Amino acid sequence: MIPKAIYEDCRRKNKKFSIAWIDYQKAFHNFPHSWVEKSIELVGVNSKIVRFCKLSREKWKTRLILKTKQEIMQSQPIQIRRGIFQGDSLSPLLFCIALIPLTKELNRTDCGYQVHGTERKISHLLYMDDLKLLGRNENDLKNETKNCANK
Repeated sequence: MIPKAIYEDCRRKNKKFSIAWIDYQKAFHNFPHSWVEKSIELVGVNSKIVRFCKLSREKWKTRLILKTKQEIMQSQPIQIRRGIFQGDSLSPLLFCIALIPLTKELNRTDCGYQVHGTERKISHLLYMDDLKLLGRNENDLKNETKNCANK
């Protein structure tokens, strides 16, 4: 695990580092459809697939059903305007693609921890909706969290 390797590097060299954990609550539910579409365009997905995804999302609807002892009541179709389906096989991929711009922005900062013997700094670790920010100090983390809040 990278955090453990960084911890060991710090301990051996008597260096400090800072780490912050961010868990995006209801991350799958909150993505605007326009951002998902823009993100897949930015990574160079074929325009026909982008169009297919857009047209598919426009048709996403659900109904509310209430079963009582006497009857079953059903709402009119409700248009889904935000988010991606957590159970859908394409959704995890779309979610990861939608986070690529955040990852690129965090990589552009001068923040992060440089492990001895490597050239590149590790500024963050991202797995689905869990984000770990790594820095040399609290100021690094403040700069990184500002980037996260602005994206």
